[in-house]
Amino acid sequence: MNTKFDDAIDEELRNRLYKSVHEEFVGPMDPDSEEILDERDSPAGRYHAGVLHPRGAHVDVAQGESASREPDTVLDERNEGPARDGGLPDIADASDVGEALPDEDYEEPVALSNARAQSAISMTVAVRPGDVLSADIRCAKYVRIKADDKSHFKRVPVHFVFKSGDLAIPSGRHDDVKRVYRLGKEHLELWLVYRRAISGGVVLTVAVCNTDNATGNRSDDDLKCYYQTYLRISSSSGLIPPVWNQANDVASAEDATKRLIYRNIRNYAIGHGCATRWDDNRPVLWAETQIIPTAETRSMKPIHPSMENVTLSIEDFGNPDHWDDTVKSIQLLCKKYGQWIAEVRGKAEGLSECYRAAAWDNLAQCEICLNRIEEGLGTLEADDIAKKAFIMANEAMYEQFLHYSVVSGERGSLDEPLGYTRSWRPFQLAFILMNIRSMVDE
Repeated sequence: MNTKFDDAIDEELRNRLYKSVHEEFVGPMDPDSEEILDERDSPAGRYHAGVLHPRGAHVDVAQGESASREPDTVLDERNEGPARDGGLPDIADASDVGEALPDEDYEEPVALSNARAQSAISMTVAVRPGDVLSADIRCAKYVRIKADDKSHFKRVPVHFVFKSGDLAIPSGRHDDVKRVYRLGKEHLELWLVYRRAISGGVVLTVAVCNTDNATGNRSDDDLKCYYQTYLRISSSSGLIPPVWNQANDVASAEDATKRLIYRNIRNYAIGHGCATRWDDNRPVLWAETQIIPTAETRSMKPIHPSMENVTLSIEDFGNPDHWDDTVKSIQLLCKKYGQWIAEVRGKAEGLSECYRAAAWDNLAQCEICLNRIEEGLGTLEADDIAKKAFIMANEAMYEQFLHYSVVSGERGSLDEPLGYTRSWRPFQLAFILMNIRSMVDE
């Protein structure tokens, strides 16, 4: 078997699938695409993700297209940049981009990003003092054109680049909370919003905002949208994880458990109205938005190392003559689980105080599970009907497996030997045993 070849095929298939889904819901993956859409296939009716709507628009859920309502926010004149005429160059640098504007009216980019008809896309990151930032922004507008005596929509790429030193990090003082940069002649702005100071840096929300206003005319407002929106922020000294809440600021037991489980996972960006991903290297030199996120999940091992010597044969469990061996196997399962709990409890002693309470709560639940498994075994030994039902259930599972092995082509017939033992995975058997008492005694 050529594993590398198989992996390459799998990767190609995944990439093709992702491209198909992206182009169905977001639009062309090629940022320089100049696709032509039929007039009946308007961009707002075709694409439903990665779209920045004009202010005051809302999404008609039944039609899946944008409509409009009265604007929530009255924009001042500084947001009313001149309308685009004749198009912009493919790439605009800081010389084409407006200077930082004064912070007159404050608007919340996270709310604009999370609205049903979002007019912004943003992410929260944390930077070190003195960091030098740069940004790359891509999106597209669609304009009406005539071709072959028919009306069409043509994609016009929009690309802005802020070089290192073009962006100033807001200090967080009363008059310096938000820095706003107008993007050429487009109704677009880049915002840098100060959030809070943390150990070793400051937390910022970086947003690309559509500043145009909805008119109430659907066809006109569709052309005021920006599509396939993308933002990358780059750092000269490396991003740091943006601490949104303090470790002791926990809203619920579930939050506490999540912080315990993921305490060693370092997230370098929080997306608003989008997902995010970042540089795999250290230091982390960039983070970017992702409209349709991707993540590679590693295969899970069904058998924990502590259970490797535990034999849970379905065939033996379904044979009444092997009942004594069944009991010993389940007892060994309980013993190994108890040893694992004790081992983890020892590790929990060394946790920081902010995680320890969640660890104790989780271990207490483990103890309850262990007690229920032991009670299940006790019920089987004390109740002949329950014991018989358990044996028959295992026999039925094993028979089903034997037939499936033939149907799947693993064996040519039921008479061929298996060559291996078909066993329960520990968590499967544990789930059955945990519920036996409640099935016998309601």
